[in-house]
Amino acid sequence: MERKVEIKRATEKDLICVSKILKIESAKKPYSQKWTSKTAIKKMKEFFSKGEIYFAIADNEILGFVVLEIILEDKGEEVVVKELWVKLKHQRKGIGKNIMKFVEDRYLKRGIENIFLLSDKESGAFAFYKKLGYSVAEDTVLMDKRLKK
Repeated sequence: MERKVEIKRATEKDLICVSKILKIESAKKPYSQKWTSKTAIKKMKEFFSKGEIYFAIADNEILGFVVLEIILEDKGEEVVVKELWVKLKHQRKGIGKNIMKFVEDRYLKRGIENIFLLSDKESGAFAFYKKLGYSVAEDTVLMDKRLKK
């Protein structure tokens, strides 16, 4: 029997559950992020105050979530996917795809035509996004500089 998965907008009380997913899933390679419970909750509260968080839920279990920020550019509003995480045991079951389809449909209805995100080329997420029709932006390059003391 297939579980019915719903996508819901997170409230402040949901932030503890989604922060646990962030802490656990982002610790894995290639991300190797080192969130503590406290810093993960703090980050989710920051995301919550600046944007929108949606989660996939089935049988009272949160399976994964997405964090979105709406930015205003000269062409109008655009959506930036800040985070997308699905619990390992629920990956490759269409949960991430359902979340992203929900996001695309929701914001297209609002008249927003562009979604942006960053992805590590070494991650499974990179192939996932390409499969969903996302492409590498030709006119944008992410640059960084490590500052030394």
